[in-house]
Amino acid sequence: MPEPAPSILKLRRYSLSVDLRDAIAKVTATTGKGSARQGLEILAVALGRQRLRAEDYYQYGLWRPELSPDEKTAFVSTLGGQSINQRLSPVDRMGLYGFTSNKLLTGLALRSAGLPTQKPRALFGVGPEIPEAERLESAADIARWLRKDGSLPVFGKPLHKSLSIGAASYLSVEDQGKSVRLGTGAVVSIDALSAEIAVNFSDGYLFEPLIIQHPDVEAITGPAVGALRVVTLREPDGIRVLYLAQRLPAVGGMTDSANLNAPFSEALIDGETGRLIRVQDMDHMPPDRLEASHVTGKPFAGVVLPFVREAQVIACEVHGLLVGAGILGFDFGLTKSGPVINEVNSNPHHSFFQRSGDRGLMNTDFKPRINAAIAYARSRQR
Repeated sequence: MPEPAPSILKLRRYSLSVDLRDAIAKVTATTGKGSARQGLEILAVALGRQRLRAEDYYQYGLWRPELSPDEKTAFVSTLGGQSINQRLSPVDRMGLYGFTSNKLLTGLALRSAGLPTQKPRALFGVGPEIPEAERLESAADIARWLRKDGSLPVFGKPLHKSLSIGAASYLSVEDQGKSVRLGTGAVVSIDALSAEIAVNFSDGYLFEPLIIQHPDVEAITGPAVGALRVVTLREPDGIRVLYLAQRLPAVGGMTDSANLNAPFSEALIDGETGRLIRVQDMDHMPPDRLEASHVTGKPFAGVVLPFVREAQVIACEVHGLLVGAGILGFDFGLTKSGPVINEVNSNPHHSFFQRSGDRGLMNTDFKPRINAAIAYARSRQR
């Protein structure tokens, strides 16, 4: 029986995990710890309050003897980070999640408040009628719209997916209307692409203008948009930024997530200056750090991102409107004219900070703030 043809779009999560055999060998060569000693240390973090996995032990560099016990216990697992998020946003959290997980709904609400978001160009599948966006009812409608003069270039994304599943940039029509050129440079059949969207994303697929990044950002990301992640925290004295990270797309990627197991990277950003503090390849272990862009080759030393202060102001303003949220993650595209909100996440993944900053989320600076914010969230329920 012939194997099915490979998908055009990313339809599943690509995992960038550390090769455990290589990791064990590297730790042994670096520290002298054998596999048995490493196994005991992994067991300790797995059974402790952190509930960390073996991959966490290697990806976060918990094997390093120079880390103090407090530095090691500051790292949280994926589930641990989600638990913190839930305690920070206990009021009608599912309603908040339903709002932020619908990319169309989020964009419409924010734009109606005068905040910078992309205007929808066309919508396929489940969703409201929007005067400014063409309604697409079938694969044939998608194909017709992509071929229509003036439709491209656009960016397409499902309404309810994460990790860049289904997301792609569509640049130009080729082959007398038979094909479309993707952001990767690949030229694919419009009919096959449209059928794939219709089959996999019947609950909504959105086309919107392609974000053109500021040249200083594109110098390190390449043409694929790398989002500036701004995480905000509702504290007793108001909403403040917890941390910032810039996502750097993989080589050949159309988004800033994993691309066919090619490494993407995360950069910790200084909130005052916009300077890149430290960059981590997501498929490498610390203390290794990335010194130059995989895509463009530009060194990271001295790079300062534009509009970082403006993005933080917008993020805090939006967080102020969502009164039930204790923590939010905002993804911004940084254009020539300023930051544009791409997504709002009510359950941000803190591995972005922990990997790029080589520091646990519950570090000595953040832990008091997060605990105070959790206590404040509880007090608001009484």
